[in-house]
Amino acid sequence: MEEAIRPREISIIRQQQGSYTDAYSEEIYLRCPDGEQVLLELDKIRALFATRSDYEDLSPPETPLLLTFRNKNTGKYIRFSTSG
Repeated sequence: MEEAIRPREISIIRQQQGSYTDAYSEEIYLRCPDGEQVLLELDKIRALFATRSDYEDLSPPETPLLLTFRNKNTGKYIRFSTSG
């Protein structure tokens, strides 16, 4: 009997790091059915942070699946990456 190959979900992981401490947290932010949906969701996240004047975008342009933002007031970092 043949089994159908199920598409793999891709998770967007949110990581937060304190500015002056080693405090670190990580959680699954969102699960997407495919890579196209991941790119759309990452674009939405980038657009949301672009509207916030208290965050600066430190995302490396050569890695579109990694977003990094720093709070200008607290120094706290928030990163979004993918896994799957």
